[in-house]
Amino acid sequence: MNHMRRLLGLIVIMGTLVSTGASQVVGQTPWPDVTLTTRDYSGNVPATDRYHYPSGHPAVEKSPSGSVTHVVYVRGSSIQLDVKWRNDNDFALNGTVTWQAARLRVPGPNNNPAEQYLTLNVSGSVAISLPANGESAPIPLTITGVPNYVAVGQLEIKYDMPLTKAPGQTGNNGTQGNFHGWERIPLIDATPVGLQAAPWADLCEYSCRWAFGYSGAANVRRELTRGLHYSNRAPWNRTYYSPSGGAYYPHLGDGDFGAYALGELLSDLGNPWQSHGPEINYEDLVCSSYAATLHQAMATQGIAADCRFYTRPNHAGFSTWPLCGAGTDSTVKGYYRSLGFDWHLVTRSTNLIFDSAASYYYLCDAAGSTWMNPAWEWSSASYWQNATSLFGLAYGPASSNCTPHWPVFWPPYYDWDISSPVALTDVLFADECAPVVLEGV
Repeated sequence: MNHMRRLLGLIVIMGTLVSTGASQVVGQTPWPDVTLTTRDYSGNVPATDRYHYPSGHPAVEKSPSGSVTHVVYVRGSSIQLDVKWRNDNDFALNGTVTWQAARLRVPGPNNNPAEQYLTLNVSGSVAISLPANGESAPIPLTITGVPNYVAVGQLEIKYDMPLTKAPGQTGNNGTQGNFHGWERIPLIDATPVGLQAAPWADLCEYSCRWAFGYSGAANVRRELTRGLHYSNRAPWNRTYYSPSGGAYYPHLGDGDFGAYALGELLSDLGNPWQSHGPEINYEDLVCSSYAATLHQAMATQGIAADCRFYTRPNHAGFSTWPLCGAGTDSTVKGYYRSLGFDWHLVTRSTNLIFDSAASYYYLCDAAGSTWMNPAWEWSSASYWQNATSLFGLAYGPASSNCTPHWPVFWPPYYDWDISSPVALTDVLFADECAPVVLEGV
């Protein structure tokens, strides 16, 4: 009798173990040979990149024939796409796709570069049918709550997808409670213009980092200038001003420039979403490369601009007020130096000057505020020389409200002959020197 009870108990225990194992499999284990094959976005800005240019991105962003890394949207837009799965089993599967959550994984500021998350909203559940050895119909997904400011990040999605072969035979090909990374989403300020009418998505990655968190043309072009100068939200992929640096927009002489090698610059600078330090990739640029890059970055954000070329007759050259090149800590006054230029190239928008290549040092108002930043929204006259306004590139007499502090800390071997300033009428400039031809890779 006791022997029989032990045998029955063993049978019960074994039955319990088998039953428990089955319950763990049902609804959790994904069916084999079921794959997400297609993501087709709509409402996005048709784009290109250094690899596709002069052609555009494919109409379907992810498909068995290829994929892209970025999908560009205007800030505040809803993100809409159709998703397809393929079933390579010899039996059909039916179920439901429930979109559970979405977020953007965005770069942090340079003083805290850890990535951050912006929560988005997703649409609900959709029935799905996967025929044997076939593909599902498009499953729609709508994402709202998209930031209404310039931003960029990787779209991450979490979804549930229980699929049934027959009663009692169910698997789950969802993300198992995890977020899966999809395409990167640059959110630009406005419809792109000029040579960026079909924007380079890899340049949008940088321009959206440089102007992250801002909206409106005036704010965005200011932050693009600052962002390129300081490599905002790209601490491991930085630019550095050098008179002998990379001439991606080469000066051919007399204010004429060659094609802008934007693809080469982006390749040399690297993909910032793949860089996590501690090594920093510095790319040396000359002023024309800064001007052309800022010009094109503005265009990706819908801001019209051109470039302005400064020189003197017969390329006589000129000395500058104290400057601190991009890539150097402009908060340290000892890093500012007078430079000798034969010519200089800057970016211009609505007849205002923007220069991301260098910071300027001035005591600029009666309260004693000090300017130690790149130039933005300066008039052409005041940018060239501060004799009639607040700032200047070439040396000249100081105005009552803006005195360069060179005597305090600059070595005496710098020649500051303020008795003979460069006259405003002694400046040659050419407006039509913005890039007209881009080169990919």
